[in-house]
Amino acid sequence: MNGPRRAQSEVVGVVLLLGLTIVVTGATVAIGSDAIDSTQQQVESTNAENVLSHVDAKASLVALGSAESQSIDLPRTDADRYAVNPDAGWVRVRYVNGTGDENLNETMPLGAVTYTNDDAEIAYQGGGVWRSQGNGTMMITPPEIHYEDGTLTLPIISMNGSANGGGSTMTLTQTGASTVVYPNASRDWTNPLTEGTVYVTIQSDYYRAWARYFESRTRTDIDVDDSRQQVTMRLVESTNNPTVGGAIVSTAGDHLRIQSGAIVDSYNSSVGNYSETAAENTSVITAGSVKVQGSGTRVKGDLVAGGDVTVQSGAQITGDLSYGGDLTLRGSDPVGGTVSGDVSIPSLSSADGMINAKRDTLRNDSVNDNDAADDIDASTDSLRDGQTSWELDAGRYYLSDLVLKQDEQLTLDTTDGNIELVVDGRLKLKGDSDVTVEGEGRVNVYTNGPLRVQSDARMVVPDQNAPQLWVYMKSHEQAKIQGHGVFVGVIYGPSSGPNPGVSVRVQSTADVYGGIVGYVDHTQGSGNIHYDEALRGENVFDTEYVATINYLHVTNQTVNVST
Repeated sequence: MNGPRRAQSEVVGVVLLLGLTIVVTGATVAIGSDAIDSTQQQVESTNAENVLSHVDAKASLVALGSAESQSIDLPRTDADRYAVNPDAGWVRVRYVNGTGDENLNETMPLGAVTYTNDDAEIAYQGGGVWRSQGNGTMMITPPEIHYEDGTLTLPIISMNGSANGGGSTMTLTQTGASTVVYPNASRDWTNPLTEGTVYVTIQSDYYRAWARYFESRTRTDIDVDDSRQQVTMRLVESTNNPTVGGAIVSTAGDHLRIQSGAIVDSYNSSVGNYSETAAENTSVITAGSVKVQGSGTRVKGDLVAGGDVTVQSGAQITGDLSYGGDLTLRGSDPVGGTVSGDVSIPSLSSADGMINAKRDTLRNDSVNDNDAADDIDASTDSLRDGQTSWELDAGRYYLSDLVLKQDEQLTLDTTDGNIELVVDGRLKLKGDSDVTVEGEGRVNVYTNGPLRVQSDARMVVPDQNAPQLWVYMKSHEQAKIQGHGVFVGVIYGPSSGPNPGVSVRVQSTADVYGGIVGYVDHTQGSGNIHYDEALRGENVFDTEYVATINYLHVTNQTVNVST
């Protein structure tokens, strides 16, 4: 009786075993197929990068005239994935001289040779090879844009043609002679450049990767417009490194009010401190309108305004007045000097790009000196907890925030050299706190957030030596000096694009010794600004961190692509 049942069980077991084997085998085949597909796609993408790197090399030979044509063999398995898109992107080069005139504005197509595989695209464009996948882009080989020692060379290669894949060979052919865009003697476009700014704008699907390349090469203003897929690089002519020409310099903004007994005057720290050298040699320069009002309110020097000027009874400008709008003068002797409609407002480079470059550089622990500083906790990039006073010596530092509470003190000792400090957030001094510069070196503070010097707080240099302390600010940020606060140095944050400049307010019997470059909308409550005439001999930018340009070379060559 047991024999037949046992035989039946063995049959069932064999059937189950065979079924399980089929299921496992099927799953293995499916998984293996996916892995093979993924590996094949990676191989094909790697091959495409190699092919387009060859396109890069061959296109350069054709564009530079070393060969009339060049050919590249395409893989037979996926030759149909290659295509030419003549409308893929463009480059625009502009040169604006020191007076604001546009001497050069040329837009040239880039085009692209592309390889597409599912959501991945690899492309040759502008002399470089790029890869995009999903929302990310990266550079594989750098483009034909060269910047070194003040010389910018742009051999622009425009890719044209109607190849749509399917052929086994891609041929690159020169189309006419190369065009020299700049310099151009017939249009009086010459080198070296003088007192101007060069803008290079790229429109491309790979604009984010272009932006990272520009940042790595120039350390300058890089503006990214996501909505238009554009990136713009700005380089300033090397002599266009300005000085601070007055107590208030505002290149944008609507209205400035100097009121309620505020004093704007000057002194010269290279001769002595404020009490020893107080004078009437300041300037207030603004692109907008100005109202000077309130008994005892004084601008002890010149006023230059691009808009309307109103001087109310009891207020006075002791020097010359230049204006570009309507003029209203009330009271006795409101202007001590000449009055004219001849107005010239300077064009100043923003600090936005420099701040970004400094932040990106100094937040790298291998670059900054946080580890070497006893008073910085390198694990949090902040001043060490449990202390009320800190000291930083010569070096380069990165802090996520810098907030001093009541009676806390930070000493920046430049005895052994300069200090570079990035503050990647707030720079805030509360009641009776102090930041003091010691030694004879320069302190450059790059802030990526607002500045506030509150009641009885002080950010100072002995003897009001303003050229020793520079606070660079973003053009959209805010700075307030208030409540008997004192600031010695320069606040620099002029306009950039739609931003009128760092919004600065000097209030409530506060004092600034040095200069302000930004959007100052008002000073009031005996908020005083004392211009340090020594700043006339100090450049705004440390040339180590600003991309300058003296020579510009731009050519354009079209290369035809066929398969």
